Parts: sequence; C-alpha cells; structure tokens
Amino acid sequence: MTETAPRGADDAAVERSVLAAMADPVIAVGADTTLLWANRAAEERYGAPLATLLAQPLAGLIHPDDADTALLAMVSVLEKPVGTLVEIRIQDATGEFSWFELRGRAWTDGPEGSVVLCFREITDRRRWEISLGDAEMLGAILEHLPVIAMVIDADGTVRGANRALTRALHRDLETVRGRSVIELVTAAEGGRLTRELADAAAQPGTRQLETRLERADGGVMPVTLSVVNLLDDRAVRGFLVTASDITSLVLARRELHRRANTDDLTGLPNRGSLRAHLERVLEGEPDHTVLFADVDSLKAVNDRMGHPAGDSVLCAVARRLQSVTQAGDFVARLSGDEFVVVAATANEATVSSLVRTIEEVMREPVVLVSGHRVPVSVSVGVAEVGPSLTVDDLLAAADAAMYVAKRDRDRQRG
Repeated sequence: MTETAPRGADDAAVERSVLAAMADPVIAVGADTTLLWANRAAEERYGAPLATLLAQPLAGLIHPDDADTALLAMVSVLEKPVGTLVEIRIQDATGEFSWFELRGRAWTDGPEGSVVLCFREITDRRRWEISLGDAEMLGAILEHLPVIAMVIDADGTVRGANRALTRALHRDLETVRGRSVIELVTAAEGGRLTRELADAAAQPGTRQLETRLERADGGVMPVTLSVVNLLDDRAVRGFLVTASDITSLVLARRELHRRANTDDLTGLPNRGSLRAHLERVLEGEPDHTVLFADVDSLKAVNDRMGHPAGDSVLCAVARRLQSVTQAGDFVARLSGDEFVVVAATANEATVSSLVRTIEEVMREPVVLVSGHRVPVSVSVGVAEVGPSLTVDDLLAAADAAMYVAKRDRDRQRG
C-alpha cells in the first residue's frame, strides 16, 4: 500500500492560488446560510471584498424568486456526497441578475452544517423565444406546465385552469370552473387569500404568498401562490394565478430548523434554543427558575467503556429529565455533560422538590445494549430569574450553584 505524504504549507498555498484563479465563483456557507468565505471570482461577481460579504445571508445575493431553490440545494448537500444541480439567478456588482448553475458539497473540514457552493454562468443557454402569435403552441405549453395555472375573475371565481390542477389536487376541471378559488385552499387560509386578492386588485404587478391547497381526498399541498394582476389586460381581464408545490421546501425548512435548534444526540433543544427561551422568560415571565444539571463522572465512563456508552448515559439523562418535569418546563442540553431545566415556577418548595426528584431518578443505573449497568448521578444548581439579570448571568449563577452543590455532596461523602 502506498502511503500519501502529509500535506504541507506548499500544498495549501497552491490550493489557495488555484481557488483564487478560478473563473467560477466559489463560496462557503454556514448552516444558517450566512457567507463564510468566497474566492476572487465571487468577490468580483458580488462587487464587494470578502470582508464586506462575511456573515451576509446567501438569500441576499440571489434573486428572491430563486431563494427557495437555493435552500433546497443546500439541504440536498447534507444528505449525499454532492448536492443536486440547480439553476438560480445571482446579482452582479451593478444589481443585474444572471443565470448560474449551482452545485454544492459538504465542507467536512469547516463548521458543522457548512457547505461549499460552486457557480457557473449559463445566461446564454437560458435565452429562448416563443412566437407571440403561436397561440396553439402556447396553449399546449400551458397544458403541460408542471405548475398549476388558473385564470380567475376579479371576484375570485375560477374561469379556467390547466391540467396540472387535476394531477395535483385530484379535482375535475369542470367541477372547479365557476367556483371561488377560496374553496381550493384550506379553511384556515381562506381569509388570508381573500385579503391578498383584494390587495392584488388594488395595484398592478405580482404578489406572492405561501398557502395550502386542499386535495379532493382531504390531503393538503403547500404551495407558493403567485397572483398577477391582469385586470386591465383586454385579453384576460382577471388574475393569472400559478401554484408551485413546495412540499420539499417545507420539509427542508423543518429539517434545517430542527438541526439548528435541536441537539443531535439527545433530541433536546440545544444551546441556541435554550438562550432564546431564556430571553423570552426574561422579557416578561419572571416566575421561573433555572436548574443547572451536570452529569457526574461522564469522562470516566467514556474512558472506561467508550464514547458510545457515554452517549447512552447522556440520552438516558435527557429522557429522565423530561420524565420528571411539568408542562411549561423547558429542558435543554447545554453542552457535553451539562443540561439545563427552566422550571416554570419560582416557588421554593416546588423547586426543591424538583431537584430532589431529579437526583433520585438519576440514581437508577443505565443499562447498556451490552447488558452492563452504568451508575449515574447528577449535581444540580439553582438560580432564580431576576429582573436585572441577563441570560449569561442566569447560566453563570446556576453553574456556580451546581459546583457548590457538588462540593458539599463530596464533603458529606468524604
């Protein structure tokens, strides 16, 4: 077997030089879609140096209509070695948009959830024309569009629709014509669509919104709805409404939200979610208490039995904390072997009872898949929510109280 020589500084310098010389823009984007790095071609495309672009959201650099497509491309990178190839419009230094192919790859050496994206301009490939007088061809194209297209009157009555509506909603076209478009959305969305149509009638142009269409079988399809005001067009005298299925986008958003706010190991809210919850508590709900729980001797478990055993202990601690807390309480994994419970009470007796319950439920050993029983215990510190405290103040106070509790217990044992 031939061994690969370790990479040196010269190799890294060559890579930096090659990336700088590439004609195609290359950028690195974090899990929150903000820009982390860009090569020279990307800086020239955006008309700004890297220092100016850093921490900007990717959505601010691409055409608004293509933001959803770019988001789906990012999510696809997290699921396979190389992301799905998509086409989007990117803004240049003058504010004009050009078409680019976009493909991404996970940045394995970068921050968690970050990806590297490569762009290639394809504006010339996208240029095509349709003869305005060829009504037959335009009609055929409309019928075969993958998106739902409808013409509705000023009062919202469906005048006509293409066959994509039948395929997507399982509704016969003849039963849809003459009915209000409001009947096609879910009951919860009807009022909002009515307001949007009224606003669309009051001014020219296109309005977009996300809504949910209802299928004949009662199922729901999330869509992006575009409403074009053609009331003054003598050939239409109505609205052109198109609906694009965004089920994949909705699922991708949920997955990104879950990854951004949930601890992958335990499934509990993570540090970011905890801080957001504490901010809300400090803004208007003072009757709360913060409990800081530290798992004792987790390092010894990892060293003696391996990290999978330690992970099993952490998951068991998470489940047990959830089992003894009440509705309104918030349980999160802060980091490593540290957990936080934000109890929705400031009653001293109730909080003391919760601390004792947590300590008691943790005394039961964790049984591993191998059958080994791992003893578990936690140290718990308590801090009350106060009017002048910050999130960092609360966590620091609870952390300090935890160490006092751990020290006092060790002294008693000693």
